[in-house]
Amino acid sequence: MHTRVSAFLLFAFQLAAAAQQQYLAQSDDAPAHLVPDDPIAQAVLSRALADGIDLPAYAFSGPALEEIVYWSHFNSSELPGSLVHSAEGVEAIDVHAHYAPKWYSNARQDSTEWHLQEHLELMANHSIAKSIFSVPNPNIFPGDKGATLAVARLLNENMAALSKALPDRFGFFATNPLPHVNASITEAQYALGSLGALGVALSSNHDGHYLGDRLFAPFFAAMDDHQSIIFLHPTEPLLEVNNTLIKANPTTHSPVLAEFYFETGDLSAASDDCSSDVGQPGQC
Repeated sequence: MHTRVSAFLLFAFQLAAAAQQQYLAQSDDAPAHLVPDDPIAQAVLSRALADGIDLPAYAFSGPALEEIVYWSHFNSSELPGSLVHSAEGVEAIDVHAHYAPKWYSNARQDSTEWHLQEHLELMANHSIAKSIFSVPNPNIFPGDKGATLAVARLLNENMAALSKALPDRFGFFATNPLPHVNASITEAQYALGSLGALGVALSSNHDGHYLGDRLFAPFFAAMDDHQSIIFLHPTEPLLEVNNTLIKANPTTHSPVLAEFYFETGDLSAASDDCSSDVGQPGQC
């Protein structure tokens, strides 16, 4: 069975958190970062290390772990009851909802914000029973494998904690650290098998490699074995110049205004060039 594919377009937002904290140094000569002094945070660190992901090496890990701990202890009684559960008869599921936690927005140096009550009010106003979150453009450190693996793991732990806090309202598609294929298979299997991800979210290109690239054949084979849903989202095009990845948006405008549409076409063309669909890449 070919991997099932859903393709859509566009964006969303974040929240801030609080918890008891302690200092954790990323290395002997690196600054210390605040991480929660909480068993949940320590368990996330341990599971990541078992998969070869060194979370303490990155400054964004402390704030990310704070967010994970916050949602893990979240009490939905703090919210109006009308927002915790959908109205009777409302059954629509929004599979194109984005979640951008503050630590992620800060890491990618933008001002995007997401607020829980605002999102729930939007759902109520548009008769949406459940939002399935994904994170747009997760490859915020092109060419840096370690950081890419760390971001993917923290996003998945973060979205899983949020979804478990409000299971009737939220689910999520897992983020993956492509183009690092073996690590992406490990991450997808962990997110789908242990965190409760409903599928896998992929970008049109990862570090400039389009999904029809034969590089990704083992990843798609693993997703086929799992019969996983795959959610596709356009991202900014990248080019490699002098061994450095640079953004290939030829305008000063946001890529959302034009490049996302071209990316969708480029993804289709890249797959056609290989005489394949994105579920069976690399047959060229």
